[in-house]
Amino acid sequence: MARAKAKRTEAVSLRIPVSDIEAAKRIGAQTGLGYQTVLKEIISRGLR
Repeated sequence: MARAKAKRTEAVSLRIPVSDIEAAKRIGAQTGLGYQTVLKEIISRGLR
């Protein structure tokens, strides 16, 4: 049950500086990931 809850997602709206989004896009281009995936991973790491 806890595992299923951990994988559940919820749509949110955040205001993120354009420079941060551009940086995430550059990282994504280097790693082959989309910028939203990059941002989600960074947020997840920060919360851990």
